Amino acid sequence: MVHHSWECLKEILVGDWTDGILCSIGMPVINGSEYVHFGYGYMKFNDNVRVAAEVCEELFVPVPPHTELSLNCVQVFMNASKSHHQLRKLDIRLSAFRTICHRLILVDECCCVVINEDVVAKGSQFFVKDVEVVVAQVDLDTVDSLRGSISSFQEQASAAAVVPLVRVQYNLCRSFKHQMPLSSPLKITYHSPEQEITYGPG
Repeated sequence: MVHHSWECLKEILVGDWTDGILCSIGMPVINGSEYVHFGYGYMKFNDNVRVAAEVCEELFVPVPPHTELSLNCVQVFMNASKSHHQLRKLDIRLSAFRTICHRLILVDECCCVVINEDVVAKGSQFFVKDVEVVVAQVDLDTVDSLRGSISSFQEQASAAAVVPLVRVQYNLCRSFKHQMPLSSPLKITYHSPEQEITYGPG
């Protein structure tokens, strides 16, 4: 049975599947206004964590939103879009994440968590399960520390345009304790082109 998207959102909100999880859910909204704000913003939580969402293609455009957002001190980027399979695309995507230095990125489709150029969690590139969840434990202060150590980043941030924000009356992170183990960088293994052709859509 096909549901309207708002019915699906209601089920997500009423159920307990996402309790304690920050979710990025896109919904079609028609509000009858003649003019609406178009663009992007970010959420700022009580514990000073700043989170923004990008859509898939924005990772690859010449001036991606995360550039301006990172200059506005956003530490966490979510990109929950799926995209079509393309031969050797994982290598392209991970290279893009690593060149987007000094920020934490959360992405989907071969889910992974990347912090300051290190991949610390990675899911399957090809899978037929309905859902795959990948988690990592990271210290967001390392993002701010790295940014603060680069004078050119500070100089550009001081002149950056102000991006709109929404204040969220909620703490997103747990207090850091030294006994908590952080996720370690992973050694990434890639499928060969022949394996990708075998596993990918025929």
